[in-house]
Amino acid sequence: MITNIELTERGADKFNTFFAAHARDGVSMQAVMFEMLDVMQDRASMDESLSYELGRQYTSSGNPEVLTLDAEDVLLTTEDDE
Repeated sequence: MITNIELTERGADKFNTFFAAHARDGVSMQAVMFEMLDVMQDRASMDESLSYELGRQYTSSGNPEVLTLDAEDVLLTTEDDE
């Protein structure tokens, strides 16, 4: 099964708040969003928690920061592999 993931409005708000609070200047919000969705898709397909770590090289603090989402933050769909 392939799991597709999209953020709900609530999830998008959480991501936007997380990015604004932790990403250093010059980091592409779009690039981080795409990477985060890829990670979340993989984690969801393996029944793992929906968490994403923004690496320290991309944060304003110089420390890694973790975003954790829950079921109300995402829309998951599955399709049979063909």
